[in-house]
Amino acid sequence: MNTIRSRGMSLVEILIVVAISFVVLAAIFKIFISAKENMVLQDNLARMQENARVAIQALQEDIRMAGFMGEIQEYWNVDYSSVQSVATSITNECFNDYSTTGFRWLAPMVSVGGNSTTAPAIPPKLAGQNNAKSHFDGCISDANYRTATDVLTVHYAGPETIADGALANTTYYLRSNLFNGIVFRSNGGSPPAPSDFASGPNTMNLPVRARTYYVSADNANPSLMRVELASNGTLVTNPVAEGIVSMQVRYGVDTDSPVDGIANNYVDADHGLLGGLRTAGNWPRWAKVRTVRIWLLLRSADKFAGYTDPVGTYAMAGTNYTVEPGYRYQLFVTTVAVRNSSGDES
Repeated sequence: MNTIRSRGMSLVEILIVVAISFVVLAAIFKIFISAKENMVLQDNLARMQENARVAIQALQEDIRMAGFMGEIQEYWNVDYSSVQSVATSITNECFNDYSTTGFRWLAPMVSVGGNSTTAPAIPPKLAGQNNAKSHFDGCISDANYRTATDVLTVHYAGPETIADGALANTTYYLRSNLFNGIVFRSNGGSPPAPSDFASGPNTMNLPVRARTYYVSADNANPSLMRVELASNGTLVTNPVAEGIVSMQVRYGVDTDSPVDGIANNYVDADHGLLGGLRTAGNWPRWAKVRTVRIWLLLRSADKFAGYTDPVGTYAMAGTNYTVEPGYRYQLFVTTVAVRNSSGDES
């Protein structure tokens, strides 16, 4: 009687199966790693796009509002209230080396000396500094500022109007109509009504906005920062958007005489057409800014091994930024019109 002997796999066959399994697993693992890397890349690119959108939107909104003061036309007719007076100083304010008659956070709402016939000094409602922050030492520390980046500041009132009975305590407001304006700090009651200010059908209360933008020095999480006057009369600093490693700004200046409202030259803040904020003689020059061009360079949150940025060095408004190996970068450029004529051009 014949018997059939059962027979297992030989060692060679087992080795072949194991080898094939390793090849298949390696292929699957490679596909998985590739898919994960692509997902991380797409997530980084999407985050850069979103951060750029948020940053640009914030800058655009403030630049377009810069100089808005309700319906008042003669800026030299804006004064401080003697009834509900503003603070003589604000803790950590940007322009902390100036007195109440200098370029402080609230000064752009008020002319500094003079009147309509003696050419008052009108601090700019939109200004900045090129690749430095010495004009803003009061609110931007050395440790929190990324060197070789620009600073931009804007001042305006509103845009929302606040009813007389809804004024928030300690909040700064501009109360204005077509002819007069008063900057005051609310005590939670009725707005001030000094004898030289007549309320009328067009009188409105507008919260004062004072905001300064800069880039943080934190290399692990670089961000566009904003320091602003809060509703309680203090300054607060918060990130606007992450991933921003550089901001460069140029200003479109109307150089025609008389001015026609059209920018003829784009220059840095330290250019002779503008000049430093701490010199009152430069303020009328800043009033001729009609557009603002902004470069924002964004960096991915993650590094990518072996990746080399194809640009390498980004040129932005005369400033070069050399990339850090492994990161992906995107450059965004936008030009924003300054909508509110300052009314104080010379």
